Amino acid sequence: MQKINSLTFGALRNAEHVSFFTNVAVSIDKATIAALGIAEALYTQYKAAVDVEQDIVNHSNGSVYTPEMQAMDAERDRLFRLIRLKLQAATLAGKNSDLFPLVNTIDKYLLTKYSIEIVTAAYQEESALLRGFILDCRNLLDEDEIAMVGITAELDDLESYNNRFADQYNERVTEKSGSTTEASKKARKDCEDLFALIGLHLEYKANTDTTDVGTACAEQVGIINQI
Repeated sequence: MQKINSLTFGALRNAEHVSFFTNVAVSIDKATIAALGIAEALYTQYKAAVDVEQDIVNHSNGSVYTPEMQAMDAERDRLFRLIRLKLQAATLAGKNSDLFPLVNTIDKYLLTKYSIEIVTAAYQEESALLRGFILDCRNLLDEDEIAMVGITAELDDLESYNNRFADQYNERVTEKSGSTTEASKKARKDCEDLFALIGLHLEYKANTDTTDVGTACAEQVGIINQI
C-alpha cells in the first residue's frame, strides 16, 4: 500500500517547516497537478499558504545572508551554470560519439526541465530545485555517462555547496526567528492542513487508480517520502 510517511511537524523549526512544504510544492510543480489529478483550487490554496509562511519567516528573520553564505550561493550558481554548459555541449555530439545516445535524455529531462533561471530563484526554492537537478542527473545518467560528460566532480561539489548553504540558511533563520508568533502558528497549521488534503488525494489515487494518474501519484508519494 502506498502511504506518505508519518511526519511530526511540531518538532520542526520554522525554517525547516516551510522548507519541507516548499520542497513538496517544487516536486508537485515538476509532476504537474494535471498529471496528479490535484484540484487547481486546492493546490492554489496550498501554494498561497506556503508563501504566507515563508513571508512570516523572512520578516521575523531580517537578513540571514552572511558573507560566507553569499560566497556559497555564488559558487553553487557557478557550478550549476558550468554543469549545464557541459550538458549542452554533450547534446552536440555526433552520431559516432559515445555521448550520442544520451542527447535526447539530456535535452528533454535536464536542460529543458532545469533552466538557467534557477539561479535567480529565492534561496529556499533554488536549494530545492538544485537538489532535484542533482538527483535527476544521477538517476538519468550512470557514473560512466556522468564521467563522459565530464561533470563528476562538479556534481559532487554542487551537492556539497547546496547542502551547506541550505543548512546554514536554516540555522540562521532559527537563530533570528525567536518565539513562534500566533501568525506563524496559523500559517504552519494552514500548510499542514492543506498538505494533509493533498496527501489523502495522492494516497487514494496511488492505491485505487489504475490509470496514468494513479502511477504518477504513486511516484509522487515516493518523492515526498524522500524529502
